[in-house]
Amino acid sequence: MRGIHRLFVLIAMLALGVGYLYGNGLTFQTLADNVPFVQMVIVILIAVYTGYVHIFLHEFGHYVFGKMTGYELVYFQMPNFRYEVKTKQFKKLSTRVPGLMGQCLMKPPIKGNYNEKPYFLYLAGGLIVNFLTAMLFYLGSFILPVPISFTLFALSLPPFLLFLMNIVPLGFTDGSVIREIRKSEVSKKLYFKQLELSALFEEGKTFSEIPEEYFSEVKDGTYGQSRLGEYVLLIAYQRALSELNFERADQLLGAYQEKWHYLSSPYRQMLTSELLFCHAIFGRKEAAETLMEQIKAYPVLLGYYNRSRRTQVAYKFFVEMKVKEAKAILVQKSDTIDQNLNEAELALQKTLHDWLGSFMGL
Repeated sequence: MRGIHRLFVLIAMLALGVGYLYGNGLTFQTLADNVPFVQMVIVILIAVYTGYVHIFLHEFGHYVFGKMTGYELVYFQMPNFRYEVKTKQFKKLSTRVPGLMGQCLMKPPIKGNYNEKPYFLYLAGGLIVNFLTAMLFYLGSFILPVPISFTLFALSLPPFLLFLMNIVPLGFTDGSVIREIRKSEVSKKLYFKQLELSALFEEGKTFSEIPEEYFSEVKDGTYGQSRLGEYVLLIAYQRALSELNFERADQLLGAYQEKWHYLSSPYRQMLTSELLFCHAIFGRKEAAETLMEQIKAYPVLLGYYNRSRRTQVAYKFFVEMKVKEAKAILVQKSDTIDQNLNEAELALQKTLHDWLGSFMGL
C-alpha cells in the first residue's frame, strides 16, 4: 500500500511539472535557456528548505480550523520543540517519534455526544492550508514571466507534496483518519476517545485515574472494528501494567496480535518493546530471543529498546540470566529520557522499576 501511495504522489508531482511547462509554452530546453543555472539551483534549495515552513502551516491549519469548530489546544509541536498550554511554556524534547515532523493536539468540544462532535475541519485544516498555499504559488507561475514563474512553481511543490502525502487515505495520514472515522459510529467514538485520553494525560492524569467508560470498546471487543482502536487498547494495556496485572496486560497484547501486525502500526516501537517485556517476564525465552534479533535488525526499534530500561532489565534478568548487568541497568540514572514522558508514563515507569527492583532484591 505504501508503494501505491508513493506512486500516486510521484505521478501527481510529474503532472504538475508537465502542466507548468505546457501552460507556459515551455520545453526543458527553453526553460534552461530562460532560467540561469545558478538561479535554478538557489530556487530549488530554497524550495527544499521551506519544507519546515509548510509543515508549520499544516499544523497551524489544524489549529485554526480546530478553534473554529470548538476545539481547545493542548500542545503544538514542531518537531522537537513543543508549546504546552498547561504550562504556557516551550520545551525541547530530547527524542521524538520517527517520522513525526509536527503535531497539533487539540481537545474536542465538550458539549454533545460523540456522534455530534465535529471532526472534518480539524483533521482537514492542514490539508486546506497546504492546498491553498500551493495553488497560490502554482497559479502565479502562469501569470508572471518565466524566470519569476519558475521560482513560484518550485515554491509550490513542497506544499503540494505535503498535501498529496496526507490526503491519500492510506497508512495513517489525515485522509486515512477521515476515511476511517466515516466507516462507523464505533470508529468515530474511538477517534474522539483518543483525543480526550491524550488531553487527560497532558493534564497530568495517571492510568488509574482514567474513567472506566473509556475502555468500554476494549471490554466488549468492538475496538477491533477500527484501526483507531489501537490507541485505546494500548492505554488499557498500560493501565493493567500500572496495576501490576501482568496476565491482563499479556492478554491485551495477545488480543492486539490477533487483530493486527505490530510492525505496521504507528506505535511499532512501543509495541515491539512491550512484547519483548512480556515475553521476558513470562519466561517465553525462545519468543523473546527471536524478537530481540528482529529489534537488532531495525535501528528504530533498537533505539526505542535502548531507551526502555525496564525492557532491557527484564530481558537481561529473565532471558539472559545476567543478574549483575540487569541490576546495573535498573539503578542507573536517566536524565534525558524522563522529560519526554507525561505523568502517567512516569508513574508507570516508577511502578515497574520498583517491581523489578523488589524482584531482584534491590
